[in-house]
Amino acid sequence: MRKRALLGIFSMFVMLIFTSCATSIKVRHLIPSEVDVSNHRNIAIASTQMYAFPRGGILPPWIKGSSDTSFTLSSGFDSDVNAKIAEASTTYLSNALVNTDYFTILPPETTDAYLTLGKGGADAYSMLIEQGVQALLKSSITYMGFEEQVIGRDIKEWVTEHSDPSDPASKVISYEKVTGRSFYLEQKATLTFAYTLIDLKANRILATDSFTSQKTKETCLGKTIFGTSENSRDTDERCYSSGFSPSFFPLFDGMLREIPSQVAKQLAPSWDEYHVSLMSNKPKADVAHAYKLAEQGNLREAYEVFFQAWEKNTHLPSGYNAALLLEGLGQYSEALALMNQVYNRTGDSKSHDQLIRLKEVSSQQDEAMKQIDGTLGILDGHVFKTQILTME
Repeated sequence: MRKRALLGIFSMFVMLIFTSCATSIKVRHLIPSEVDVSNHRNIAIASTQMYAFPRGGILPPWIKGSSDTSFTLSSGFDSDVNAKIAEASTTYLSNALVNTDYFTILPPETTDAYLTLGKGGADAYSMLIEQGVQALLKSSITYMGFEEQVIGRDIKEWVTEHSDPSDPASKVISYEKVTGRSFYLEQKATLTFAYTLIDLKANRILATDSFTSQKTKETCLGKTIFGTSENSRDTDERCYSSGFSPSFFPLFDGMLREIPSQVAKQLAPSWDEYHVSLMSNKPKADVAHAYKLAEQGNLREAYEVFFQAWEKNTHLPSGYNAALLLEGLGQYSEALALMNQVYNRTGDSKSHDQLIRLKEVSSQQDEAMKQIDGTLGILDGHVFKTQILTME
């Protein structure tokens, strides 16, 4: 029985090694944007409007929960964090859209100047159109939530001692004993970002969306070790020395950094990159060197070897791998055609799975290229409104 178990474990170990050593190649393809704005690629970006705090302030000067411990501290709330976050949002959003290489961007400083003239009575949209702008991107921070409190957790240790510490003759017992309390500052930040892309000529909304994120951070304040029979006094040990809680800015900034890339993917085609594993050489054919070529990044040479083996002997792994290598070379329709041939001639289930995936890849690539070429449709854009909630 023990021998069988050992053999089973050994077999699983060998399979794990074999799987981890499988040859893989990196492939990538374009994914179309969620909203087709191919006819509105000259965009003016306005600065993000900051969130207006309600009157009376956001947080009290003291932090709730701190009365339970000597580790007291005042709120580190910064009254201009909303302005800092709006400024950061403007930068991140502009950079994300510039990095798509899809749009021609009128920067926020220039866009804001035109919009300011519009507040004075001028026709800002007409002036932007004269500059070749087709769409205006407006954004705002519509909500910022702040919470902070001091929380305590028991410190527990397994101890062995007399049931009656004052009686050495009492029974010796082992149990989990609360030996102290550790204290933490818990800060929770919530942020909602919204944007709207406007067609300047038609004065219609091409796209609008909002994102809500929440992030929590704990900061160690210290711990209190309870007194013992040897030392009856409690002992405080600090791990945070400031009298003010940390700034909320890093929490908001961390959430904000993740949003512009999502906006960019909604409005512009983007690349999706991942690895696919080649099929192992079973049944064996004289193609071992093709795997090495693939590992070295010589995809074209590896493809030629695999394709010849497929053409000559209908060697399933070679046909399968040749199709994936075509995908790696960016020849998506050829990869799809070859994988379709491999599946039809072998009926292999893995080939079928890859065939379904390559159909999706080819479809996405074609649609994205039409967006880039501006041939997807006469009218583009559509309105959508969602709430995306992320919590950490």
